[in-house]
Amino acid sequence: MKQSVQNKIEQIKELARTQHLAGKIISAEISNAEDSLLKSIRNKEEATVFMAELDAAIKVSKSK
Repeated sequence: MKQSVQNKIEQIKELARTQHLAGKIISAEISNAEDSLLKSIRNKEEATVFMAELDAAIKVSKSK
C-alpha cells in the first residue's frame, strides 16, 4: 500500500477515535457532495462498522 494512503487511513482512524459525537459524522472541510463514502456513512453506527471493516482489510493486506 502506498505510504500516502496509509497515512490518510491513520489520520481517519485518529479522527474517529477523538470525535465523540452523538450519531453524527464530521466531514472534511472541503467535501465533495458526490463522494460515495460520505453518502454511505450517515451516522456513528455506520462509521463504527466501516472502521471495523477497514481494520480487517488492513490486517489482511499486511498478512500477505
